[in-house]
Amino acid sequence: MRLYYVVKPNKSTKDCYVILKYKFKSKQIDLSPSIKVKKSDFGNGKSDSPIKRTDIEYLRKNEVLRGFKEQINQILYKLNSEGVEPSCEMVKNQFKKLEKEKFFESKIPTQSTSFPVSYVINKYLEHVKSNSISKYKLDTNGEGTPYSKSVKSRFEHIKRFIKDTYNDTLDFYEVLDEFYDKLQNYLIGLNLSNVTISKIISQFRQFVRWSQKNNYTKGGDTSYKVTLSTNYKSVNSLTEDEVTILFKYREFSYLTKTGKVNSKLKVHYKNWKERDYIISEELRKTKMDKNGKITGDISTGRYQNFTTYEVLLDMFLFGISTGLRWSNLVTIKGINYDYDTKKFTPIQLKTKSKVQIQENDLSSYIWMKYVKNKSSFQYVFPLPCKEDERTRRQYNTKGNVHIKEIFKIIGLKRRVEVVSMSGETSTEEKVFLHSIVSFHMGRRTHSSIGVHGGIDPMSMSKQLGHSGLEMTSRYVGSDNKKLGGMFDFLGTKKKEEVKEMTKEEKLIELRDLYTKKLITKKVYEEKMKELI
Repeated sequence: MRLYYVVKPNKSTKDCYVILKYKFKSKQIDLSPSIKVKKSDFGNGKSDSPIKRTDIEYLRKNEVLRGFKEQINQILYKLNSEGVEPSCEMVKNQFKKLEKEKFFESKIPTQSTSFPVSYVINKYLEHVKSNSISKYKLDTNGEGTPYSKSVKSRFEHIKRFIKDTYNDTLDFYEVLDEFYDKLQNYLIGLNLSNVTISKIISQFRQFVRWSQKNNYTKGGDTSYKVTLSTNYKSVNSLTEDEVTILFKYREFSYLTKTGKVNSKLKVHYKNWKERDYIISEELRKTKMDKNGKITGDISTGRYQNFTTYEVLLDMFLFGISTGLRWSNLVTIKGINYDYDTKKFTPIQLKTKSKVQIQENDLSSYIWMKYVKNKSSFQYVFPLPCKEDERTRRQYNTKGNVHIKEIFKIIGLKRRVEVVSMSGETSTEEKVFLHSIVSFHMGRRTHSSIGVHGGIDPMSMSKQLGHSGLEMTSRYVGSDNKKLGGMFDFLGTKKKEEVKEMTKEEKLIELRDLYTKKLITKKVYEEKMKELI
């Protein structure tokens, strides 16, 4: 059972019709949302936004396509809930019935009820919370998911705006261009970034569509386009040298190279209690049946220890080597590796799509460190929190705080540019790398190092699980070394002359090395004889 968009040529014009294909078992049907598009402006039909930005009406068309697909999903849900097989014939029949009902509704004058916007917002937030919990199948104890919390925070701004501007009396029929203009200016006045403003207004448009679909109103415009610039952010990523420094730094390790407990751990965990920074992980054994099928795991009664900074640094490096998001880093298990193809095969939480990530030296080194003697069902990376997906994902906030401290301890203090823009006002400043690093920077570093190293963008896009090259381009930083050396062929740079040290300078340098105890007395005396 699949739904996806394709395009079919229109014989009379150069445009194509957008068609929603529904497949069930061995049959398929075409459903038309009455949208036309040039073939060059059509992207990935599996995406929620298949129309590219090159189409001047891409926002409106994508909204129509999302709404159309949602209608078909509602038909499928209704059939399944009633125990009816959602065959192609049955879905087509229900779709025609829905179209007829819409036609007659438009011809019959009715007095529709329109609830106040503030009232419906609360209903919408309840829907988002329960729907996201159901989607990710998480027991959140009433706290909500990261997504529902994000939506709630956006609506805090909207609710304050409605209260300040309309005294909570806003009606959906007042939600027109003037309303959106006022909201946009209000958010600019709060010095919010253009990206944040764009997300807030987009979220409100989704809310209006949901309200219309759920019969809270017939009013409200959803075609408003944010005109603020959102393509101003610098792509900050790590250099190959910085990745090397991180990889070679092993002072956080619980065990030394000789297998003894690291006696210097307290240096980096001064204000920590030992139980808070030492992670003790049970080693479990994978169970298999006689056919080699994995059936579960059992306890071995043995444990291994790591430290918090040790695990998070390795997770960050694993993110760099694979391009995985935090949500996958914390939930990846031994079973997500194919030993035949040497590929990691997790299902991305954000897109619900399966990706295949090619193993490399860095990812292999870290993987083998953590999966050794462990069950295929255990999480690869142990964390100092409860062993359930919800808690592990929500550790992201602490994880980003810790990775900043890790960078600070290691001494990665390169100054990087941070650009912010609110309305037409932009600000640029230089800050230390450790102050802005986050686990998502590992994903950008993976893209930048890969593309700059010669990996073709299409392969990189597929490995990252992106819907197209446009999204991947946002993750790749500028290759400044190559850009800066474009015109080296002119030979304008003068080679620095290497000045030979005098005898006196060599003696002074030798004496300095001996004074600092960098060479032994015997070596010092022998070198002195050679110079004299």
